[in-house]
Amino acid sequence: MKKLDKSKPRPVKKVSTKKASSKKAVSKKVAAQKAKKEKKPRREPAKEMEMRKLRNELKKEQEASKDYRDKCLRALADLANYRKRVRQERQIASEASSDRLICEILPVLDNFERALGPTNPKDGESFKQGIELIYNMLRAVLEQEGVKDFCSVGEEFNPARHEAIYALESEDHPAQRIIEEIQKGYMRNDRLLRPAQVGVSKGCPQTPDQGAEDADESQKDE
Repeated sequence: MKKLDKSKPRPVKKVSTKKASSKKAVSKKVAAQKAKKEKKPRREPAKEMEMRKLRNELKKEQEASKDYRDKCLRALADLANYRKRVRQERQIASEASSDRLICEILPVLDNFERALGPTNPKDGESFKQGIELIYNMLRAVLEQEGVKDFCSVGEEFNPARHEAIYALESEDHPAQRIIEEIQKGYMRNDRLLRPAQVGVSKGCPQTPDQGAEDADESQKDE
């Protein structure tokens, strides 16, 4: 068995220069393409771009909707406060008007209390004068507010101003004529406050002969 001579160098295989240069060129080409891909910006697909656009628009609409909602809530709150303030102002004005009228009526009440107090039974005329004074004071207060009564006796019955309590046949008064005023009616300026309660005439009573004649005439007309 032959011993290897380690002192001698091993023969080196020679690589073809043509093959090495080809591999080197391919690696350079791959590296260039890779670098080109890294430098070139990535283009998003059309669907993804559309979705991003829609999301941005949706976000803007949501912000606008929130702003409109806040404005609507503020407007509703302002309207509620305005209505509350108007109700309070009307109530205050109504109470002020009532207070003024009550203050004008209080002196009338004072005079009634004086008239109903201890008096001399023989002094009936003074009592009557006191009642008349109170009555005139109360009428003056009502007139200051534009309130006046109206006379109804002798007028023709008007359902817009009168309320018929009864109706009687009368030879002295034509039909639909007011013969008695039971309770006065009152107007405030040109507006009816209370209708007058009245008794109304039905006209002359019919005799049996007149009733028969009227029946015959009605049959002839038919």
